[in-house]
Amino acid sequence: MGMVMGSLAALNFGAAAVYPCEGFIAKEALKAIDHYECDTAYGVPSMFMGMLKEYKDHKDRYSLKSLSKGVIAGSICPEELMRNCKDIMGIEFMSIAYGMTETSPISFQ
Repeated sequence: MGMVMGSLAALNFGAAAVYPCEGFIAKEALKAIDHYECDTAYGVPSMFMGMLKEYKDHKDRYSLKSLSKGVIAGSICPEELMRNCKDIMGIEFMSIAYGMTETSPISFQ
């Protein structure tokens, strides 16, 4: 989902896609959101949990004021995680996407 739909959405709408490192590191993702003033973040629930933990532990290091949208996919997203993304990270619009490899990246959103 991320590498297909995220990259295609960025190309389709003329947005910049920011890939802060080869694999996911919460600290690097938050630094990129802050530095590049990203307005959207996407990933699996464990990525958002990692960013929330890093942000809560080091709130003074990052500004997430530009962040307003997000997409979570890959596994079930707990309601508490959705609330924390809104209340702590400031994400006002969060979309949950579900798909299966057999049916392309996203079947339901």
